[in-house]
Amino acid sequence: MKPGLILLFLTAGIALISAANSTIQSMAPNTWLSVPNTKMRPLCPSEASCAGISAIEGCGAVVWSWSGGAFDTKRNRMIVWGGGHSAYMGNEMYAFDLDNLTWSRITNPTCPQTQYWDNCQDPLLDGNPAGRHTYDGLAYMENTDGFFAHGGSLACALGSSTRVTWLYNFATGSWTNKNPGGTKPGQGQAYCLTCAYDPLTGKVLMRDPYSIYAYNVSTNGWTTLNSFGTNWQDMTSTIDTKRRLFFTAGSGEWFVYDISANTNVTGQWSTSGGSAVISSGAPGLAYDPAADCLVAVANATVYVLNMATKSWTVKSAASVVPPAEHHGGTYGRFRYSPAENAFIFVNSVDDNVWIYKHTAGAGTSAQKSFTRGIAVEISAFPNPFSSTTQISLAGMEKIEDVRAGIYAVSGEKIKTLSMADFLKAGDHSFSYVWNGLDARNRRPAPGLYIFRTNFRGYVQTWRLLMQ
Repeated sequence: MKPGLILLFLTAGIALISAANSTIQSMAPNTWLSVPNTKMRPLCPSEASCAGISAIEGCGAVVWSWSGGAFDTKRNRMIVWGGGHSAYMGNEMYAFDLDNLTWSRITNPTCPQTQYWDNCQDPLLDGNPAGRHTYDGLAYMENTDGFFAHGGSLACALGSSTRVTWLYNFATGSWTNKNPGGTKPGQGQAYCLTCAYDPLTGKVLMRDPYSIYAYNVSTNGWTTLNSFGTNWQDMTSTIDTKRRLFFTAGSGEWFVYDISANTNVTGQWSTSGGSAVISSGAPGLAYDPAADCLVAVANATVYVLNMATKSWTVKSAASVVPPAEHHGGTYGRFRYSPAENAFIFVNSVDDNVWIYKHTAGAGTSAQKSFTRGIAVEISAFPNPFSSTTQISLAGMEKIEDVRAGIYAVSGEKIKTLSMADFLKAGDHSFSYVWNGLDARNRRPAPGLYIFRTNFRGYVQTWRLLMQ
């Protein structure tokens, strides 16, 4: 049985509640965990099975050769994809599942042929994307349950750049060349692009040396938001969902963009104590919504940015720490897991996966129930949220079968939901937009709240983090 997995066998059916990993959630604050037996190397395809795939560096380049990752919040797992520029020819994707603490290879490689080495091409002849240095050009898009990729240095001798926008569909197990409209990022160069997914708008924000852009999957188009000329090397970005700020750090660059105002506010965010983060090449950088701060890792040292004082604090060295990052930087391979209230760090195919616990406590784990053979799934977007969040229920023939309410963590019910509150969102699905107000139309204090349903006698809960 997976750690933290609870199975409830009921007379009328089976309810499965997928909690998060108890080992991670029980970690003490400011500690690292090297997860035993979690090296990625055993999953790499062999040269014998895929001739020419190893190139110069082999499968290790998937991680350490200027390549990043993204965090799949729906499945609580880190996605890693990389290689490229004569270092490694493979284009396969890997995932580390935090529920069961194991690696899997999500896709198999397109085995290289002579023309792939000599001629840079994207897509490949089979329609899949070529392998590449992915830099910080990867993101998980919660609104479409897809893995986004744009830019990079292709897996060929020349390492030519690409400006193709790719989306991997986890449900169908297939890549799509989106061929979007608008001006695509990569003006001047498509190397070292940096991006972050904005859960409030459902868009990916991305920077190149000249401008900042937004990709809208609903319209399949790029929009140029504003132009900011900058120094350009290896950098990593994250979004502060509370203040609506897009942060970029690395290689001497510190850039802050106000998403709501569409303006460069770097001058208002001069920080102290973080020179090691800013000067390092593509540090790990992620926003912690539970603690409301930025957390960074550079050269195996953790730094935390206090958003009120705008000062970085070096966390005390723990007894067990990961090795220093490889030459290619970290990019998106240091990510926050909402389900664990912890950070995952993938540093090498030959090293265990590392977990960093910043603050104590559990996270907002995904939960699903299966009753009478009908899957009932709860989700909320955005979550965390500042003004409103849309709660969705799927898998019911009629909403009248459900009783629902919103509770404080103390157990006090703050709002009873009638079925008239829910709108039909599609076949067997319904949604409710909560504006954060209680039964008396008052806004309670920011914090953790519980959405609770009773479906045919089976109780489910979903955590909502109001900021």
